[in-house]
Amino acid sequence: MSAAAVVVDSHVHLLPERLAARVRGYFEERGLVGVWAYPLDTDAVLEELQRDGVDEVWTLPYAHRPGVAAWLNEAIAELA
Repeated sequence: MSAAAVVVDSHVHLLPERLAARVRGYFEERGLVGVWAYPLDTDAVLEELQRDGVDEVWTLPYAHRPGVAAWLNEAIAELA
């Protein structure tokens, strides 16, 4: 019996919309405009990954300042 292959993307940035927009804005303010390989919308990202044959993902949120981790973990849990 052979097992079916499962494709996992282990480097996906799924962030709450407001935070994702702020992160993107930070880089765009510094000249990185139009270089994004993925949309901001979480549903659109997941749909694109599914079309590409990705079965599972895990996200890489980062607490960028003190006091953010708890809120960010809750927001990511809601996305999941």
